[in-house]
Amino acid sequence: MRQKSFGTQCPFHWFRDNQEPTIEQMDNYLQQVWDYGKDWHDQFYQNEFTGASRCKFPFVEETICIVEVENEIVKLCNNALNTENDYTPHTKVEKHFIEYDVNTIAVEVPVFINDWSMYGHIDIVRFKDNKFEVWDYKNHLNGNVKSQLYCYMFMLSVRTQLPMTMFKAGYFTKDYAMELIM
Repeated sequence: MRQKSFGTQCPFHWFRDNQEPTIEQMDNYLQQVWDYGKDWHDQFYQNEFTGASRCKFPFVEETICIVEVENEIVKLCNNALNTENDYTPHTKVEKHFIEYDVNTIAVEVPVFINDWSMYGHIDIVRFKDNKFEVWDYKNHLNGNVKSQLYCYMFMLSVRTQLPMTMFKAGYFTKDYAMELIM
């Protein structure tokens, strides 16, 4: 596992060492994050970009459904939260996923779109069944989670130049997992 911090204003980023290649565009983007992440973070904060978690798009909130799904995400989350260490719950979850989930390829992945002055950090990116999964861990819900997840997928699609059909997104807690249905 490779770990890098981009300064005091932002979290650590972890990437799986010796990761099997996924899709070239995603692998290239994650390498760019590794190489240029500090500069990107400085740009987010200096230019007062808006975080995706604070955005609300009525067309997304009105047209996209979110449904509960059963998968291994909740079990992995609970295993993480039961570990004995001094990390915050958020960091416990991310660190556990990158260390123990073979489908997780990166955590705390920065995404942004300059034209929109928007950025975000995707908690967990997984590659499973030839799709990239964008997951957000929530200890509390904001009122615009659908817009936030859609923005994450859209920004990652733009950054990687992969079609939106290559992505799915959801959020999870220690009790359940929810997935966007478009």
